Amino acid sequence: MGLLIGSERASFTLDPAIQQQVREAFIKLYHDGLIYRGLRIVNWDPKLKSVVSDIEVEHRPVSSKLYYLKYSLQHSNDDYLLVATSRPETIFADVALFVNPHDQRYQKYLDWQAKHPITGKILPILADESIKIDFGTGILKCTPGHDFSDYELGKKYQLPTISCCDEKGILNELAGQWQGQEIGSIREEFVAYLVEKSVCVKVEKYETNLTYSSKSGEIIEPLLSQQWFLDLPSLIKKVEKKQPNFLSKINFTTSQFRKVLEKWCNKAHEWCLSRQLW
Repeated sequence: MGLLIGSERASFTLDPAIQQQVREAFIKLYHDGLIYRGLRIVNWDPKLKSVVSDIEVEHRPVSSKLYYLKYSLQHSNDDYLLVATSRPETIFADVALFVNPHDQRYQKYLDWQAKHPITGKILPILADESIKIDFGTGILKCTPGHDFSDYELGKKYQLPTISCCDEKGILNELAGQWQGQEIGSIREEFVAYLVEKSVCVKVEKYETNLTYSSKSGEIIEPLLSQQWFLDLPSLIKKVEKKQPNFLSKINFTTSQFRKVLEKWCNKAHEWCLSRQLW
């Protein structure tokens, strides 16, 4: 297991000596500009009502559904774009539509604008090479407050990051008549509403990977939340500057733990430190 156990040195996370070490490390990293508090998207466990870390989530293959939704174009009453999404209930927090710049089907729509199918809000139609041409219709509804990939797109194109629910998963005022309900409970009713309004024109099954909490077994809700973060990419750069190729100079017993640290070193986003569990 890679463990060397000295039972006489056993301690608990909340022991005074350990807490003192944690505070000293936290304060030093804070003064070094590597720890900060901010609004970011996190792995939210709706059962534990807490953030869980990247290493406490697991991906499982599941059968899911794609919902095909119509987004009318601002300058045309009849023309629309068809968007496939697996999470129609996050539509309230949409801020843009994205296509791949090499997708010939949508070249003429670049720099056009679409209308939100529920609120009528104007959404820009943007292009990014990360959009998969062969998935769904090749159009992505960008919801930075509810998806990690969308969050990165939002940062890249300076889009607003909004959330349609709170940390308990309760829908807010953006959800209109569904305000006050749990986001995970409205899908069936909401899709029926979209079908009735001729917004949802097709539903099909597909295989995907969903993210689950390894602590509770619940599906993770990507959520915009005010938390404490460690700037992991900057920390790795500082270590590399002082000690280039530092991983190659460490002997690991057993060797599998080298891969764990390599994975940490390759992370391109900040690490959420705070938890809501006592």
